[in-house]
Amino acid sequence: MLTPYLLAHALSGGGLPSPDLSDAVLERIEQVVSAEFEEQSLDGLSLIAARQGDVVLRRGWGYADTGGREPADERSSFRAGSLHAQWIAVLVLQLVDEGRLELDQAIGTVLPELGEEKGAVTVGQLLAHTSGVPAWHELWLESETARTPTREEAERRLAEVPLESEPGHCFALSDTNVLLLGWIAERVTEESLDSLIEERLLGPLDLADTLYCDDGPPLDDRSVPYALTVGERRVETAALERQVAQQLCSTAEDVLAWHTGLADGSLLRSATLERMLEPTLLETGELVDAGLGVTLSELGGTDRVTYGGGLAGGHAWVAWYPDEELTVVVLARGTSARLQDVERGVTRALLDLPEPRRTDLRTTSDQRRTYVGQYHTGCDLVLVAEDGDHLVLQAAGWEDVVLLFQGGHRFVGADSEVVLDFVVEDGRATAFTLTGGGSDFTARRSS
Repeated sequence: MLTPYLLAHALSGGGLPSPDLSDAVLERIEQVVSAEFEEQSLDGLSLIAARQGDVVLRRGWGYADTGGREPADERSSFRAGSLHAQWIAVLVLQLVDEGRLELDQAIGTVLPELGEEKGAVTVGQLLAHTSGVPAWHELWLESETARTPTREEAERRLAEVPLESEPGHCFALSDTNVLLLGWIAERVTEESLDSLIEERLLGPLDLADTLYCDDGPPLDDRSVPYALTVGERRVETAALERQVAQQLCSTAEDVLAWHTGLADGSLLRSATLERMLEPTLLETGELVDAGLGVTLSELGGTDRVTYGGGLAGGHAWVAWYPDEELTVVVLARGTSARLQDVERGVTRALLDLPEPRRTDLRTTSDQRRTYVGQYHTGCDLVLVAEDGDHLVLQAAGWEDVVLLFQGGHRFVGADSEVVLDFVVEDGRATAFTLTGGGSDFTARRSS
């Protein structure tokens, strides 16, 4: 007799689950992923997990194409989104290993056309996203046209705009950092980025199903419906993606092979990999939970290394738990996706961790005023505001997060996995630590 999980699996056509996982674990995974799949309105999702070198789960939900003809599984091809940014980071770190670049090297020594201000930014600051260089999409979409800029136009635009912060003083993810790292790799090696990725990364790891999307099988029915909307303009993403090198398509199986090669030392020297996984120390003395191209956090007390993201249709997420020798890879197709929520649910099932519990304890106005105010993390402003009987977390680029009081000085997101732990001194919150929701940081009160 089929269990509910195996029945759903049989109907979806996904890959076979490992017999090493109990039905209870498989059913828990099915419930978690199916709920997120429906809530996030995803079209297709591919998942693979490996522990201690063995694949323990391979599975698909939904379809790999918009026509509903190809059931998704671990071999389904999806746009890899921001995973390409991490691959470029590794490519540049290889050049550091070879002595052709240095982390503290000013990028003006390689790209003098960027001018004096941006030329003082270092390679390491680009990798750590502490360069202060504005985000590419915001930078270009503010211009008069959304057509693909020429290399010369892009360089001129970058040379014109000021830095948003002093290099090394603020952590802020910026796709422009990735763009510049790609240019640096090309200039130093005198090879195209396409060739470098093929020769140094894809070929050695035998990632046969990872291709530039334009070079692989037609993906029109998977990519055409997705575009960025800017004001009243609808901007097809291909032109923008080409500039920030996010045009790779891959499979969950290949992404797992990629990460295995990274973790086992096939791509980088051990000392370089260790540096990649170290928290970033800002010039202000603040320690940021991000390495070189990766985010550092924990789940259930277990250290967690993550990277990934997405852009208008293609989404990817990798989570690595070194102490548990566990890697979880999720790829998806949809307008937007919070794959970190999917991954956390799967990881909790695989590691037998309890699901987070939420209560909604009543707070008085005096209690809420303890926490209300402006907080800063790096150079980003985060607001904790009062909204009726609850607190709300607000930040640029986020949807407001309604907070539920859990007792002590802990709050959780009403509709997300965000957890806030406040530090209170003399009846007033002075800082909070946020975990979950794809972000992990400490913010300190500024007003």
